[in-house]
Amino acid sequence: MHGTESDQATAGPELSDLTERWVSAVRASGYLAPDGDRLRVFLRELVRRMSAALATPADHERVGHDVGVALVRAGLVAPEVLRDSITTLSRLPADAGVSGPLVGVRLGELLGGLSAGFCAAERERTLMGQERIRAAALAAVDTAEHARRDSEARLRAVFSAAGTAIAIADLSGRLVEANPAVSLMLGIPAADLVGRRVLDFFHPDDAPSIRHEIVERLLGPGGGLVRLEKRFVDATGTTGWLTLSVSLVHGDDDRPAYLVAMADDVTDRHRLQTELHHQAHHDPLTGLPNRTLLYRWLRDTIASATPDRRIGVCFLDLDDFKIINDTLGHGIGDQLLVAVAARLHQRVTDAGHVMARVGGDEFVVLLRDTDGPEQVTTLAEQLLDVLDTPVEVDGNRLSVSASIGVLERPAYGEDFQEVLRAADATLYLAKADGRGRWALFDPDRNAAQMRRYDLAGRLPEALRRDEFQLEYQPIVSLTDHGLRGAEALLRWHHPELGRLSPNTFIPVAEQSGVIVALGRWVLRQACADAARWQHDGQPLFVSVNVSMRQFTEPDLADEVARALRDSGLPPQALQLEITESAVMQSYDRPVATLQAIADMGVRIVIDDFGTGYSNLAHLRHLPVHGLKLAGAFMAGMRLPTPDRVDEQIVETVVRLAHMLGMSVTAEGVETAEQAERLATLGSDLAQGWHFGPAGPPEHIGTHPHHVAHPAN
Repeated sequence: MHGTESDQATAGPELSDLTERWVSAVRASGYLAPDGDRLRVFLRELVRRMSAALATPADHERVGHDVGVALVRAGLVAPEVLRDSITTLSRLPADAGVSGPLVGVRLGELLGGLSAGFCAAERERTLMGQERIRAAALAAVDTAEHARRDSEARLRAVFSAAGTAIAIADLSGRLVEANPAVSLMLGIPAADLVGRRVLDFFHPDDAPSIRHEIVERLLGPGGGLVRLEKRFVDATGTTGWLTLSVSLVHGDDDRPAYLVAMADDVTDRHRLQTELHHQAHHDPLTGLPNRTLLYRWLRDTIASATPDRRIGVCFLDLDDFKIINDTLGHGIGDQLLVAVAARLHQRVTDAGHVMARVGGDEFVVLLRDTDGPEQVTTLAEQLLDVLDTPVEVDGNRLSVSASIGVLERPAYGEDFQEVLRAADATLYLAKADGRGRWALFDPDRNAAQMRRYDLAGRLPEALRRDEFQLEYQPIVSLTDHGLRGAEALLRWHHPELGRLSPNTFIPVAEQSGVIVALGRWVLRQACADAARWQHDGQPLFVSVNVSMRQFTEPDLADEVARALRDSGLPPQALQLEITESAVMQSYDRPVATLQAIADMGVRIVIDDFGTGYSNLAHLRHLPVHGLKLAGAFMAGMRLPTPDRVDEQIVETVVRLAHMLGMSVTAEGVETAEQAERLATLGSDLAQGWHFGPAGPPEHIGTHPHHVAHPAN
């Protein structure tokens, strides 16, 4: 969910495509627009300004505001232009190649500013039009006073034919006359309007402020012009919005005589602005607030916090949601998300808190005023309870669980991004603890998690800088103690942390996806080292671990073939180790990949057999040549009095494996007694400290059991 933000937007073909889509959207609105070339140049410059702002910490609302104003000043004033512009520009981050945790917020600010700027400029344009009509009307009135008979028809034409609603009221606020546009706006015949109070047609909540502004600003000293934007109510009771200009007309004695009001119905613009604001701040699938609105809540809560105020966050992620999408389809997955979101939201709002959807199956609950960690953990428990009941979706009864990262701390002086990052990191601790549970933020565990994140960020560069090396642990025959091969073990020589074992960084590589590139390097390097052994007269096989992520890659068989071809290593000298869980969770394509690799002559063995949930009856249908017993079985055989249960399990597995034509390798052998007992139980091969530690490839020929036998 986290990305690296670009320093600047890319002004490439993607932005040209975005510009063309914007041109098409504007022209499709049916509104009179400049010719194609002028419009294209104009919009291209606006795209450039917005994409540049998106990639930098600029005043994004101001940039968006200026773009909205520019659209109106260019004559692109139809409401459809604003709607289609927002829709088109929502793709700006993807087309500009900008990513990062703040891009969503910046885009929301840009589009919100654009909407506000457009509406403000359009309002100003409307008011200026009203002012021109007012000036014309007053000029006509003035002329009529000096040449009444000549100008009567002109005055009536301005009043009656104007598209702008014009009404005349006495100083008590009762209508004296209204033109047809007023009647059309309110849905009331013109004759029925005369004598009624003007304020009766406005929303009850707005009427007091209208009265105050007219009395204070218009009827007070100096007179002048009042401009307002208020809600009105038509004959059906429907509420709309209008822009209103009210001026005071004086009589021959220079005393106030009556009021002239002009109005334009801007309901469609307000409705579109409200809709766009909602879209910019809410998730379209679930209707929940989105990440942009969550960020605003957090910023505002922290900014207004006093030193004694505390906040809490529950960062929730559904467990194994991807499996539902992959097996039942995204349609079912979306329906499940909607149902789950409704349950969680109901519980959260009942408790007086707020909630947002921030990712595919991720939700964040914000407690803006807490009295301690227990309040937040109690809510986390309640959220897990809410998900206990299976969800019925399109005839499917689906069980759902979630993991929750819980954080509670003082709000004063906090950074909202750090709050979310810490809660997110704690979520992954909950998943590591077994899923279906919550975990409370712990500084020590968080520091360790941050170290893992740091390693994840450094992995790609470390691979490019050749910071990885392979060491090889001997694999020895328990029959004659001859050297048969070696397992490739990866080491990272970190420039600051020194030599790192695989347990430190392999899980991080798996999680980040770097394991695919790393595994490809290990495979090619191991094949190259083993080919040199072959060339030096040591017919040893090399055993290479394949991660679950690699195992599901569609081009794994091609990568194996390429590594063998480039190194010149015979296929029978390569052995791939695949975990028990990877094989059991695989479907048709991974099994077909296994078969393709086995058909090359490469051996396939199941690593850590006995720690998962596979069985030999299932494995007999797969192209598997051997098993590697989990080191846990060796623990019982290290005791002064060996554990008979462990021995019996090993003996049974060995016997059944041999019946199926599979070899058995024991890992973690540390003593001569263990090796002797394993040989008695029938194990074929073994590796571990008893036979020597892992070392560089050139040391494999100096191993005490260096009498090499051809790999079978």
